Amino acid sequence: MKNWTALAVILLLAALSGCAQTNASGSDEIKELKVSLNGPIKVDLNKSYHYTAHVTYGDQKVEDAKVEFEVVSSDGTDEMKKATAAGNGDYKLDYTFRSDSIYSIQSHVSARDQHNMPKIEIMAGKGGKQAMNMEMKH
Repeated sequence: MKNWTALAVILLLAALSGCAQTNASGSDEIKELKVSLNGPIKVDLNKSYHYTAHVTYGDQKVEDAKVEFEVVSSDGTDEMKKATAAGNGDYKLDYTFRSDSIYSIQSHVSARDQHNMPKIEIMAGKGGKQAMNMEMKH
């Protein structure tokens, strides 16, 4: 009787350890939400520029992500802009920079119970006071 109990415990542990090695989709691969944020980093004032967040999950392009772009200038201006879905995993923002400043554009991307927030910095016009301070230090 003890041998049967020991065998049952061993089989149960083997079955449970096999389940723990796979994710919810049944594969051993752990998928990650990846976002590639692209666009110009030196821009002229009063022209529209195009920024794109390319979203993938594992090797699949994500068509149903929630994407917003946060645009922040060095003078403290902060705007949230809803992205336009462009298909093929791409989400776009067209933005016109109105004043000399250093800006950051950060995409806020949510999909598949994950969140990713890549950011790039942009110098608009002469870059404003922050750019002048950086030049003085060099």
